[in-house]
Amino acid sequence: MRRLVIAAILALLPVQAVAGPSITGSFQGWNPADPAYDLQTIGDYGHYLTVTLPAGAHEYKVVETDDFSQAYPASNIAFTLAAETEVTFFANLTVNVGVVDGDETVAHQPPILAGDFIDLWGGAEWDAADATGEMTQALPAGHHECKVALNGNWDQDTGANTTLDLTGPTYVEFTFEFGETDLTYTTTTIEDGDLVVSEIMQNPDAVDDADGEWFEIVNASANELNLKGVVVKDDGTDSFTITGDLNVSAGGYILLAINGNRSTNGGLPPVDYVYSGFTLDDDSDEVVLASGADEIDRVAYDDGATFPDPTGASMYLGDVTDDNSVGSNWAEDTFFRYGLGDYGTPAASNFPRRQRDRLRFGGGGEQGHLGDSISGWQRQTDHREPARRHAPELVARRDRDRLPTRLQPDRDQGDPVRGWDRETDHRLRQLS
Repeated sequence: MRRLVIAAILALLPVQAVAGPSITGSFQGWNPADPAYDLQTIGDYGHYLTVTLPAGAHEYKVVETDDFSQAYPASNIAFTLAAETEVTFFANLTVNVGVVDGDETVAHQPPILAGDFIDLWGGAEWDAADATGEMTQALPAGHHECKVALNGNWDQDTGANTTLDLTGPTYVEFTFEFGETDLTYTTTTIEDGDLVVSEIMQNPDAVDDADGEWFEIVNASANELNLKGVVVKDDGTDSFTITGDLNVSAGGYILLAINGNRSTNGGLPPVDYVYSGFTLDDDSDEVVLASGADEIDRVAYDDGATFPDPTGASMYLGDVTDDNSVGSNWAEDTFFRYGLGDYGTPAASNFPRRQRDRLRFGGGGEQGHLGDSISGWQRQTDHREPARRHAPELVARRDRDRLPTRLQPDRDQGDPVRGWDRETDHRLRQLS
């Protein structure tokens, strides 16, 4: 999920000098006719100026002519810099440039999104100085209100509250453009079933639980989703909130783990998100995905009563279209190994059981292995099966000669052929 952005990309916009509107302040001797501080235009009504200012206390305002007859705001805007800093001033002078109409805005710091839902993100409601409001995240269903405040106070804002009436958990991206006049937003709704917990390693054997626990989520929707703000919890006190953008493509897999260090987490592939404050009980526990009070997905494994109860192996959902709340739809992975030897397919397709039945022994071992060199199991699926995000791929010996021209490196995972994205035709067989 993303910071509230000033939508104009300065480097890409046509720039023209304007006669008259300028920044004047204590840092340039309060000279309204100084051409070095003339504003440049962005968009229809927006203006900006970037200057480097020394450390210390400063005051400024905008003058719309070359004197103080049309100056805004009435009181100077004050701020303090701890060190020499490049400062960008943004101003919206609206339609009548050159005349103060009372609807102008000017700021020297990013806008703050304030509203009645900022506490859901760990901030304070309606606090113009709370930088939490610079970000956008998932919001729960319901009625919400917000507005933008400038310079960390309520002297300037976007006026009437912007309202949102959401029917389900929704990712909202707010935008305030200084070249326009309103706060706008776009929404992507995360609905029940869009995110599916598809694999769980609750009891690793190669390393301690505190180092090797992980679980996997698949995006079962038809759209790319950003999981920023999604809460992961159990029915007890364990929980964490995904901070920062965590995008997953439609049909893509992401790996969340308690430890992102491959040398100590059992040899996992690159972890998409490292969490804390959440552990997986060896016997029974819950993995719940939520946005506010709205649940997106829930898995409650039960010490082997209906779910698998493995040690040193993950439990996986046999088909991501199956109901993952039903224990009989899950199975213990006894086929694919990763890293130091535990079983599982972290951040990769779980391969439905009917496909695993079609795997045949190709020589060199008794199980498929995702962490060693070539280990001898060939997957006899047709070429129409889509490659999955992060799916580790191993290449048949006779095809390895084609690697330099047929494949492009994705990432180094420390194994001979792992981490390559397939860019070849269906004749290239895959070992998993």
